Amino acid sequence: MSTKIAVVGAGPTGLTLALMAQKQGHEVVIYEASQKPDPRPRAVMVHARALEILASLDLAKNFINRGLMTPGIDFIRSDGARFTMDFSSLETSYAGILNIPQPEIEEILATAFLQRGGVIHRNSVVTAFQQKSQSVMFDVSRDGTTSHIEANWLFGCDGAHSTIRNLIGASFDGDTIDHEYILGEGERKTPGAPDVSSMLISETGVVSWLPFKDGTVRVAGPGRGVSLNQIGQHSTDSSERAIELFYAEQNQLIFSPQYLIGRIIRAGLYRVHKRIASNWGYGRVWLAGDAAHLHPPAGGQALNLGLSDAEAIAMRLTTSSGIGFETYELERRPIVKATIEEVSMLPLIAAMREASSDTEFVKIEKALSLKAHRLSQIDTNFLAGDADCLGNRDDKELKTGRRLNEKIDLMDAINAPPGWKFASVGEHNYWVHADRHVRKKSPQSDTTFSATGILSNKETVSWE
Repeated sequence: MSTKIAVVGAGPTGLTLALMAQKQGHEVVIYEASQKPDPRPRAVMVHARALEILASLDLAKNFINRGLMTPGIDFIRSDGARFTMDFSSLETSYAGILNIPQPEIEEILATAFLQRGGVIHRNSVVTAFQQKSQSVMFDVSRDGTTSHIEANWLFGCDGAHSTIRNLIGASFDGDTIDHEYILGEGERKTPGAPDVSSMLISETGVVSWLPFKDGTVRVAGPGRGVSLNQIGQHSTDSSERAIELFYAEQNQLIFSPQYLIGRIIRAGLYRVHKRIASNWGYGRVWLAGDAAHLHPPAGGQALNLGLSDAEAIAMRLTTSSGIGFETYELERRPIVKATIEEVSMLPLIAAMREASSDTEFVKIEKALSLKAHRLSQIDTNFLAGDADCLGNRDDKELKTGRRLNEKIDLMDAINAPPGWKFASVGEHNYWVHADRHVRKKSPQSDTTFSATGILSNKETVSWE
């Protein structure tokens, strides 16, 4: 048995990568350790950049029809003061945040992958691999039987406990946040709260309140010191004890009855991590998504970054693209690292608690506007330093490394390999591949593709 592309993990990252590779004409097989899809809700927020990626697979409408599109995130103090992280003015067709539970995300992606000829082998664990010059041999254990399989590429999208990460010998460096997070999903106790994602800031703590299309809501955030040891390590085991603890925490953390959950469907406690793999792969074996990096839940960035990882890998599967895997981690790691820092909300929450003057309110709103821009991931810049690699609204210059937003029209180039297009702006053409990052600049008269001068490897550019 031989496949061209082998993806380990049938979560959102693995399924998106499989669909993108499949669209390029590759034969793709997914190997998933679990026997059936995970029913836990987990990730729920899909941002503009991820929706643009899903649109390239003709799936954005499916997601929007199943989810609830919200304009942003309201930060609400117990005294009624309100601050807004507004996503509705972003330069994209998907300005906002889509709330949709992860099981539905996976169902949409898996259905499309299977309908388009893909194969998913469940209860299948990759236990070893050996690379060759043009392929990789790997072992898959299923029901006590080991199969030896050859593929051209092997991609580990197998989550926080990735076996592929262990097999490539990468450490998972970072921290586990000391306090536990509570999580509950269920029916609203009373009507009244608008269908807008919110952060509720009380004297006792901060929790997120996320509405779904079916009328249910999620409440999640740092608990007040309840230990996971009281209910075990499972994040949504919905035991009587987990539900009892959730109600107790909810009653202390939520200041208005309209935000309370009345009947619990799922409840639990979970750990929050900030980690990045020491290396993301080599040769023909690479990591993506949670296998490569873990994030705090604020802003729902983990899922969205995973989809961008998938896109970055897929565009490198075409050898004629001139963009190799030697730059995959170099491009993605700074964005992942900056995002981990960007979702740290504690300083901003502290400022919100203390704000009392118009000047302080304006300063906070400006900070939230920039944060919305960066968390959307629509303006990333490979060559910018620190947080500016996520975008900087004050810098509009078109240049190498910057991602062209969706509103800039792209044109086909003469004799260009698949994926390459250019935007003609002013006196120059800006050459981009599938992720729309500028990899070459040329005179406007030059509309014929040439690989010369492409931003393609670490020897030809000074990487930040």
